[in-house]
Amino acid sequence: MKNKSSIQSGVFQQSFDKREWHYHDSYELIMISEGTGQRIVGDTMENFKPGDLVFLGKRLPHLWISDQIKIDPGSDKCVESIFIQFEESFMEMKMIALSEFESVRKAIEYSSRGIVILGQSRNKIAELMMQVPYLSGFDQILNTLSILNEIGQSKELCFLTSEKYPMAIKLHGSERVRKIRNYFMQNYQQQLDLQQIANLVNMQPASLCRFFKAETGQTLSEYINRMRIDLASKMLMNKTLKIEEIAFECGFNTISYFNRQFKKITGTPPLIYQKKNFH
Repeated sequence: MKNKSSIQSGVFQQSFDKREWHYHDSYELIMISEGTGQRIVGDTMENFKPGDLVFLGKRLPHLWISDQIKIDPGSDKCVESIFIQFEESFMEMKMIALSEFESVRKAIEYSSRGIVILGQSRNKIAELMMQVPYLSGFDQILNTLSILNEIGQSKELCFLTSEKYPMAIKLHGSERVRKIRNYFMQNYQQQLDLQQIANLVNMQPASLCRFFKAETGQTLSEYINRMRIDLASKMLMNKTLKIEEIAFECGFNTISYFNRQFKKITGTPPLIYQKKNFH
């Protein structure tokens, strides 16, 4: 029986109409080889272009929004990237605890806020990354460890989220709340299904609502609307996206309800917010 590989890697091509605000339990290295657009990581949004190289920690929400420029006129693909993913179990090897792996451990620590890698460090790591999808077994692990070692030693790194962000996403860390938050991250574009959420955490709907309000200080609808508006406020940076398009992509069924929620949460209507922050 073949064992599952410790590392997942490959080349990913994305259509501009496929966008998803998500996170996962894996660490992830992503290098853009073709395409431009914006990336949202945690509480920040920045432009990306070919050569953009980032390292993201586990459960760090992220989204790439590509410009609507096709790589190939005969295809709907707008972005091409190389990715490497590995789970926390990969870092639990006893070997990683050795003093020689201090830089590897630093890289993992940095990833909790997300980092973009620049300069000569990016060039070295890019060369290693391009090899990984075509390697297997020991060679793949060796290259990945070499990449992490380079990151941990580099002085050419910039954090992608604010200092407080990793702490903020760890708040309300009970297992039930974590499951609910995971559900929201995976279904924020859908209508809220109270019974499905209640089943997920083995509670009755009424008990669930009381529990969630006591744990987080917010109702379920308030929580998911804040998540949606937080994402929408960053997507407004991309002025090629219409406000109506952003509203529907973030899970709002009507533009009027989106406008009301946006003003309620940010204090400003979306169009004015866009002009004020992204002029």
